[in-house]
Amino acid sequence: MKSVVGIIAALSLLATSAPAGELPLCCFAGACVFWNAPPEDCPGEIVDPVPAGACCSGTSCAFPVSQDACDLAGGTYLGDNSQCSPIGGGCVDEDLEFPCCLEGSCSMQTADACLEMNGQIIAIPNIECSDVDCSGEPPVVGGCCSPLGCSDGLDEEFCTSTGGTYLGDGSFCSVELCPGTEDIFCCCIDGVCGESDPIACRNEDGVGTYQAGPVCSCNVGGAALCDEPFMIHGEPVTGDNEPPEETEPHTGYIDPRSESTTGDNVDLGVTVTEVVFSQPVFGDTLGGPLRTTNFIVTQTGGGEAPEVIEVERTSPKTVRLTLSKPLVPGEWTTIQSEVFSGFGTQILNQGNLGSENEPDRVDIASLPGDIDQNGIVQPLDLLRFRQGLNGTWTPEFGSLELYLDIDSNGEIQAVDLLRFRQLFQGSGNATQAWLGESLAEPRP
Repeated sequence: MKSVVGIIAALSLLATSAPAGELPLCCFAGACVFWNAPPEDCPGEIVDPVPAGACCSGTSCAFPVSQDACDLAGGTYLGDNSQCSPIGGGCVDEDLEFPCCLEGSCSMQTADACLEMNGQIIAIPNIECSDVDCSGEPPVVGGCCSPLGCSDGLDEEFCTSTGGTYLGDGSFCSVELCPGTEDIFCCCIDGVCGESDPIACRNEDGVGTYQAGPVCSCNVGGAALCDEPFMIHGEPVTGDNEPPEETEPHTGYIDPRSESTTGDNVDLGVTVTEVVFSQPVFGDTLGGPLRTTNFIVTQTGGGEAPEVIEVERTSPKTVRLTLSKPLVPGEWTTIQSEVFSGFGTQILNQGNLGSENEPDRVDIASLPGDIDQNGIVQPLDLLRFRQGLNGTWTPEFGSLELYLDIDSNGEIQAVDLLRFRQLFQGSGNATQAWLGESLAEPRP
């Protein structure tokens, strides 16, 4: 749980009691906290908060957490603006009732109901109102440290019976009083992970999260604090191996299929990409949802590039992107991602590397008729098409449909051979004769 949502639950001990969404956030050192102080006092950047609430995993609770981060961590999201229960470490049965003293009388109430009435919870296991005297002084309560975190307002007997450490009558939770419960800040700087101060971490351009002590664990839940997420670009398909899980269309792909349904304008081609990442990614260091603004589309040759108009997470590591229009024939289109891991580590940006695969982007081109992917439409492409139909040629990357389904109807049929010939000649639905045409520029 903490491995995925730690970055956004990290500063919950410093957060105000206001519901998530009502206050701006102060983000620094790879973490954020709800901020009700003057904006100029924030040591980092003031940003608008994403909708957030409490997230339960077993009996542990984190707050504030976005729904995306909670779902991907396998937790149960309690709803926007929800908060962790003050009883039993955070996530208890909402219907569990305790004796509640109010104005000298006792009634059995849930923890939340008693607090809403400004009553006093008698948090002792297995007792009823008949066991409680509400006419005298209120029961003495204090803070309770447990492996699940810290809870205020607990009776000493209840605290110790659940394995907690009672902090004393009238005490309240604090990091200093609860060693070993999310009390150390672990920071990654230049690939090296270790304990640090949040402000010092930010000053060194590091990224970090609070963790349970006494020492930093830099590899939690299968994801390392210092690891940047990256796009999965699969290995070549060999023999009878199935295509690996990878971004599709794959980077370096040249779409050889028809560009038009009418011959008058470009209305066919790649408009959807399935991007596979090495780990779940998010739209910001808060674990917020992915947005269209997390993806930048550029195009060689100038002109208006497509835009990402829809983002859909289809699995924890896979994101479907919908473009505003098909790719421009004869040009390369690059889709670059600016996303973050659950720890808040940004995806690695190495810039354009030409024919090498890049960790944060995918390069896709359109050149109708270029079956063999060499950037030029030649008679050999017709031979490759026939070999693909006969089963004597298999593309190095991706499915056969990406190469031979010329009319993009989802099936490879005999009519696709006719459509392919028309691409060569500039007849039928082709906007021009593509034989002899080539990509205007090399892969960016």
